[in-house]
Amino acid sequence: MKPNPRSVYGKVRFVAFGEDYKVRVVRVGGDLSVRRVSLGAFSPGLWEEVKVGEDFKIRIVKMGEDFTVRYVRLGEG
Repeated sequence: MKPNPRSVYGKVRFVAFGEDYKVRVVRVGGDLSVRRVSLGAFSPGLWEEVKVGEDFKIRIVKMGEDFTVRYVRLGEG
């Protein structure tokens, strides 16, 4: 079953293996619009990149993704 991408927000750590989710970045469309923030990632579409203490581990892939994301400056979610 495909995960609900809107439930993946907060502190994320990008990893090469051992991920919670495999994500493919797209330029158009996408299952989730993501805005990277330095603090306060408390709602869907907000990701704060961390090295430790993550809520989720994300691996960026070119195929075989769990869901797709599009990076935005406004209109996350």
